[in-house]
Amino acid sequence: MSRFQISSSHQKATCRSGAVLHRHDLPPSLFGEGTAVFGDRIIQLTWQAGRAFVYDKANFDRLFVTGKWWPKLFEISLAP
Repeated sequence: MSRFQISSSHQKATCRSGAVLHRHDLPPSLFGEGTAVFGDRIIQLTWQAGRAFVYDKANFDRLFVTGKWWPKLFEISLAP
């Protein structure tokens, strides 16, 4: 067991003051690998748990959580 406490979150803050406007913390058992904006949603991916947390971009409300199939959240096709 590590002696370091690791926590993952994503937050919205003002550029000028750094004041946090919205914040979501993941449970201690999950490690957030990254966050991406996709259209009107914010998608927060976890590392080994294979979960994705999806939030509304406008108000940071949590919309849903997916299971281990999070890579199939959106199918993107590239035009030739």
